[in-house]
Amino acid sequence: MGKMALGFSMITLLSFGLAAEEAPAEPEVMPQICPASSCATRSSGLVSFFGWPWVDVVNGFSLDLYHAHDEVNGMEFGLLFSEADVNGFQLAPCVNIANTFCGVQLACGNITDQFTGLQLGVGGNSAYQFTGCQLSITNITETADGAQIGAFNLAEDCDFQLGAINCVEGGKGLQIGAINYNPDGFLPVFPLFNYSF
Repeated sequence: MGKMALGFSMITLLSFGLAAEEAPAEPEVMPQICPASSCATRSSGLVSFFGWPWVDVVNGFSLDLYHAHDEVNGMEFGLLFSEADVNGFQLAPCVNIANTFCGVQLACGNITDQFTGLQLGVGGNSAYQFTGCQLSITNITETADGAQIGAFNLAEDCDFQLGAINCVEGGKGLQIGAINYNPDGFLPVFPLFNYSF
């Protein structure tokens, strides 16, 4: 009986050793009902005061010392400055910052990547690309489908500029001001007006 127990023990040990050498089984992958990006939930609310309640998206009114939301559909008012993607109205005494913006921005300075609408700034407006109008002392953009109105206007390409000093790096458009620079204009620098069509 001792030999039989020893033989059984040897077979058991060998079988455990062979099982350990086999490749581990791949974990079973559960099918996803929806892609991972759309499964993420974003909280939303109608009104937010000073970050309460905490929500990612405000569909209404937001009043904060500093921004507390990813997106605002309605009005955002920052007591110092605002930073969110906004569809509607963005107001702050200092600076409004938006990645994408559609509506009206009003502050001492406005900074946005892409916007459609109106930027009203006391000190300056800056946008990478916009459709609409920039109105401030200083307006800077890369590409504008619209107008820049201010003391100093700078763009790579802009349809219309009205100001004391207007500069574009080329493209088609009309400039009215004391000094107008457009290398594609009828003259590169010309007082009162310049155009390129």
